[in-house]
Amino acid sequence: MFMRDRRTIAAQLEKGCSPRDFYRGFYVERSDDGQLCVARDRIMSRSGAKCRVTKFSRLVLERSY
Repeated sequence: MFMRDRRTIAAQLEKGCSPRDFYRGFYVERSDDGQLCVARDRIMSRSGAKCRVTKFSRLVLERSY
């Protein structure tokens, strides 16, 4: 996921969910607190798949000189 502040976040999906289903885009139902939380919320793909996120990881560019 590409965040507004230019950070890149990777989401690990629950077992049995294919990341390939989410390459064309996804959406999230807005929660009361406005957050997307592990083990609480689901993301839905445009093709109809629904999966929980089990982990978030921040991706950081490593530059080699």
